[in-house]
Amino acid sequence: MNLRFLAVAIWLTIALPPAANCDQTINWSSHVPSELIDSTGSVFDTVWTIALGTFGQLGDLFAPDESNTADWLANWVELDTTNYSTIPIPAFASSVVLDGTTDIDRADEQVYMWFYNNQVGDTSSEWALISDPSWTIASAAQLNDGQSAPVSTFEMNTASIVRWGGLNDTPSTGGVRTDGTTPFDLQTHTFAPVVPEPTVPAVLLVSLMAIMARRTRGLGQ
Repeated sequence: MNLRFLAVAIWLTIALPPAANCDQTINWSSHVPSELIDSTGSVFDTVWTIALGTFGQLGDLFAPDESNTADWLANWVELDTTNYSTIPIPAFASSVVLDGTTDIDRADEQVYMWFYNNQVGDTSSEWALISDPSWTIASAAQLNDGQSAPVSTFEMNTASIVRWGGLNDTPSTGGVRTDGTTPFDLQTHTFAPVVPEPTVPAVLLVSLMAIMARRTRGLGQ
């Protein structure tokens, strides 16, 4: 009897097609028109990248913020990129289709828009990182149900999470800016200069100068 059941199970595995996977389309954009500026107040140009992605490369628990910017790139999983254009109307828009088979490992991950001129993470860098609780990849159940997942629409101006930069005239605590001009739809921030730590010779020199100053005061009494 057990052999019969085993034979039926094997036959069903062979005869029945595997569960179909479906795709998820994500349309992402800014309002039209949109004013995108950097930390100095200059309007975006062609050297800027606007990327859509998640931070799931090294584990789903990574949460990007201003304290771990050095780890953003290592964790970043890029889904799509586009560019901002001022012609004919200042705005950006793109669309990406996630494959239900190859991208299922990304299910439920939080999706971010990352605006940058480079990914170095120093005073040469201009960044903005935004998201919203509704910006997620479809669930594993949706990606496995054999039908197209609902089309997702992520609009820059509707984001409610700002990890770096400014959105809708409001700067965040992430990064610094030298221009406070408003209005803006999005403003990138840069990094504060790193204050070098004193070297050992410098510390010794300061200490020696302090000792000499005390001796000089002592002799003058």
